[in-house]
Amino acid sequence: MLANLPIVSSLSLLLSSALAVQAVGAMGGGVEHWLQASEAELVAHAATTPTPPARAGAPHLVKRAADGMFYLAGSANDAPIRFLIDTGSSTTILTRSDAARLGLAERGNEGSRRARTLAGDVRITQARVKELRIAGKRFADVKIGVASDDLGVSLIGQDVLSRFDSITIERDRASLR
Repeated sequence: MLANLPIVSSLSLLLSSALAVQAVGAMGGGVEHWLQASEAELVAHAATTPTPPARAGAPHLVKRAADGMFYLAGSANDAPIRFLIDTGSSTTILTRSDAARLGLAERGNEGSRRARTLAGDVRITQARVKELRIAGKRFADVKIGVASDDLGVSLIGQDVLSRFDSITIERDRASLR
């Protein structure tokens, strides 16, 4: 059995080398180009190479954070935003700082209402975002709340969560489909 170990190791190395050459060849420019490429060029190429889309119908999985909550990376009007999944909130609420980055001005007290969130009671005003992208889904013309007090993190509420086919939380993972 031990006599076959070098053969198995050699075959494993040969297979991984063949896969690496195939992957480099797929990047374009030929193997010779990528073998001579600088680290900066490789990093730049990796940054501009699009991530393959998730398999159609595959759930978006989220791990529970150290604080026990579930956070999602998303975007509103193409600006990246970190969201907390808040199943107890009826409305999606942007923090004051996230809204400011989007150019959504606070409208003062007119039309505001109080909302109870994980962070306590806050005053929110209404706004709209042209596009919200979260967990592999795109939502157009979304009415959201803007918090007058900074919550620390923007919240995804039931108004958006209800648009998913299913949301399942099991132990330390949430699955959005």
